[in-house]
Amino acid sequence: MTQAACMGRQVELLEQVLASIGEAYLVGSAVWAPAAADRDYVLQGYPLRAAQLLASSLHLRWFVLDSARKHVRLQLGRRTTVDIAPVAEGGISADLAQRDFTINAMALPLPAKRPLLDPFRGRVDLREGLLRAVSEGSFHLDPLRVLRAIRLAAEHNLVIEAQTRAALTAAMPLLASIPGERIRGELWRAFALKNWAQVAHTLTELGLWKCLGLAQEAVPQEALLRTYLANLRRAEGAPLPSVVPRASLEQGVELAVVVLAGVVLASGTNRSFARQLAARLRMTRKEAALLEAILKAAVELQRLSGADPEQTFRLLSRFGRGAFWAAVTLGRADALAAMCRLSPIPPGVMPSGDDLVQRVGRPPGPWIRQATEELAAALSAGRLSSKEEALAAAVARYGQVTHGTGSAEQKACRCCS
Repeated sequence: MTQAACMGRQVELLEQVLASIGEAYLVGSAVWAPAAADRDYVLQGYPLRAAQLLASSLHLRWFVLDSARKHVRLQLGRRTTVDIAPVAEGGISADLAQRDFTINAMALPLPAKRPLLDPFRGRVDLREGLLRAVSEGSFHLDPLRVLRAIRLAAEHNLVIEAQTRAALTAAMPLLASIPGERIRGELWRAFALKNWAQVAHTLTELGLWKCLGLAQEAVPQEALLRTYLANLRRAEGAPLPSVVPRASLEQGVELAVVVLAGVVLASGTNRSFARQLAARLRMTRKEAALLEAILKAAVELQRLSGADPEQTFRLLSRFGRGAFWAAVTLGRADALAAMCRLSPIPPGVMPSGDDLVQRVGRPPGPWIRQATEELAAALSAGRLSSKEEALAAAVARYGQVTHGTGSAEQKACRCCS
């Protein structure tokens, strides 16, 4: 059985279990987009019982998503999540009336999945390519729907209907009250899309960056941010230089952090603001580290009028992938070309600290770290090609010579000059 067929069978069994508990419906985007990664269900009864039954019968992991609203979430396979919530008081009609957009205010009764319940003409809006709010108060019920509207429009090539766009714009300041982890989740999903650039441009056009509960200086210069986004777009899909470290974040998450770094750079703000941004969005340690690395590398790059391979290697050594993304964002073709001229250092070629102490004839000290950085840059750039050449360069740079006065001084030549 193929993976898709196995997943389809699991969904079928899941819906049978839900229907056996009581009145149950499939709602949300999975009604009109069967391939959607998220499946939302509502049922009469407490979802905790459904989660326990599903976990035992289908061996699924689950947890309480929102204890106050009795929402539970199950993981179906690697990428599909299943959310189960109780039907709103007043039944399925009242439930659909509280949903965000007409295309998501449709429901399919389980297990037959017919007839389709569509009280707000969601099918018509889908056919016409419109994203329309269910009600004027939709964004006030949950301000996060502002970001969700922008994501859905980009994801499904929809146009936000005029009155909905006006209501969305009016509700933007309410985003400041939304917990940072919810904003982060929506942004990360949006930047995982193929059409992520449309999301970024829309956020900029609407002035949404300053409405996320951040300091007022979070207002990027629109022209500069557009340039940065265009630089990122041009680099999309291009092979990375071989010396760029492997990613520690998923592609969409990494891109979201890179875009946020572009916002900070276009705002002319400092790293303390970046730390505030990371705290506000409840970014993980790896996400926050990448954001700070990009910004630090950008500062260093802006100080260099031209980046040669050895300077670029040092940036990569200090800031990892942050150096690469800083060069892409700033459009530094010189640094990117220099990265492409660098090569990984073959095993056994780089001298160890003990090698340096023994050959140079100096006691251990801070010079070892500096020598290691310089030799690694020269080896990667191809100016040195063997361990013996590297050790000879270290002796020339760090070896001690005795002058007539008897004092010891370092020689003036540099192994990386």
